[in-house]
Amino acid sequence: GGACAYGATHNVGAGESIQTAVNGASSGDTIVLTAPAEYVEDVAITGKALRLVTPHRGVTTITGSLAISATPANGKVTLRNLTLQGNLDANGSSLELLRCEIHGTVTLPSKQGPAANDLQLTVLQSNLREKLISRTAKSWVGYSTMEQTYFEGKVEIVGNIFNGRANGGIGIDLNGTDTDASIHNNQIYNFRLHANYPITETCIGIRIDGGAKADVRNNRISDNRDSHSGTTETFCGMGVYVKSTAKTRIIANLMWSNH
Repeated sequence: GGACAYGATHNVGAGESIQTAVNGASSGDTIVLTAPAEYVEDVAITGKALRLVTPHRGVTTITGSLAISATPANGKVTLRNLTLQGNLDANGSSLELLRCEIHGTVTLPSKQGPAANDLQLTVLQSNLREKLISRTAKSWVGYSTMEQTYFEGKVEIVGNIFNGRANGGIGIDLNGTDTDASIHNNQIYNFRLHANYPITETCIGIRIDGGAKADVRNNRISDNRDSHSGTTETFCGMGVYVKSTAKTRIIANLMWSNH
């Protein structure tokens, strides 16, 4: 690889191993998946701040899972233009997703890294098809498409589409006294079921719990409901459910068919 502002560049062609390139890379390097192809392997990035990118958005796929851990303080792992078929776990690491599609769950379980540094999540113009869980100190999610999400910490969620795909669940779930969220200009809909069994706290657009703070404004929140009338529903079918909060403001939203 040649030297650049970010460090060295490592090209990985069709049939070559991403993990081999990761093992040979140093923090600040960029790994480029050069082939519009499928890379079949699980990948682990440990103790390194790397950029994993491709010029072939939508056609370069990692068929496997990605595990990220112990990124150096003030460093992060960036994924750009990639499709990942498996789960993504970033433990003790900051993460940036730019124009990516993730088919599995995305989990960031830690507020701080190994050096007690605050961790951050950034998601931009990406498609997250399963659940996103972020307990990082700061999360910014913008102009993306996703299903269920859970957040703690400082959060801004703007311009996204949350589509429950008729699987029930909760579109945006906020929890914890350290959580302070700004949720604006999103579409949150289709968290619905036709459940012939008892259900509790599901089919909800936004839930605020654990003393979290939230500012909910200028969103479209609709079609979050259970349509089966023959069983017990407890705290289900709501646009916004404020269960426990230090301070929440709900203003200028469009809400309908949440029941």
